Amino acid sequence: MTNLTRRDFLKLSAMVAAEALAGPALLSACSQKPEAEPTKLASTSDNVLGVGRGIFPGRVVWAHNPQATLWDGQSDFWWADKFTNQNLVSEMLSHSLRQLTGQSSDKAAWDALFTHFKAKHSQTGGYRPGEKIAIKANMNGSKSHSGLKNDSFLSPAVAFALLTQLVQAGVKPDDITVYDASRFVPDPVVNACGTAALAGLHFADFSGGDGREVCQRELSQPIQWSVDPKGNPTYLPTVVTQATYLINVSLFKGHSLAGVTLTSKNHFGTLMTDLDGKPTLNPPQGANLHGFRRRL
Repeated sequence: MTNLTRRDFLKLSAMVAAEALAGPALLSACSQKPEAEPTKLASTSDNVLGVGRGIFPGRVVWAHNPQATLWDGQSDFWWADKFTNQNLVSEMLSHSLRQLTGQSSDKAAWDALFTHFKAKHSQTGGYRPGEKIAIKANMNGSKSHSGLKNDSFLSPAVAFALLTQLVQAGVKPDDITVYDASRFVPDPVVNACGTAALAGLHFADFSGGDGREVCQRELSQPIQWSVDPKGNPTYLPTVVTQATYLINVSLFKGHSLAGVTLTSKNHFGTLMTDLDGKPTLNPPQGANLHGFRRRL
């Protein structure tokens, strides 16, 4: 099993967002049929920002189907099973992965992603049993395991679709951990994934308990910032440092401070630090990242 250094983690955060879940992270809904040949995206040197990553460098997949979710904005809660068509969500994820990788099946798509990732790290082959997969899910609005209302967190239907695909592609459930180190993995997500096929799957969060594990700090590798934000020492959770693969499942939404939340900001929930002398649910404040931003 390959351990992640801090530098590897930062590179991997950006790579996985572009390579593994550029399409799935955008899922809100998709009824389009996969194309025989992926569309080549035109660009010029005047409008390109950054370096393209992935099997097809720079490719982004968008999927949309307004019938996937039918919540009226008032009744019950958005995450209730009756408001989401699981089949459509699963189809969207399948479509996105196949378009992203140019493969004709879900298993082949995941194999291509794992193999491409390893090739970029001078390794061969794809996923092997025993290699750990950490999935950073954005649970930012989840402040407890139960009693949730219309809070903001990963859609249970997306979680189920992603995890089911991985297992059907040959990944052992025991090798997968869904985590958010600064929030709580809520009951709707855990319950949606409580099937026999996913038995052995791990959930890890700030507090642990109720079938969740508590995220532990990798104390031997404190994060070294490029510029000192004058905050408390900050660490990555061991579920990340001991993983071979990291998948970023973000929520694309507005944010009062940052303007918008995308893939990189999702990893604020990967940080672990103290505030006022004890572990905090607000690691950006503990690390003084928000305060540092205001000084720029």
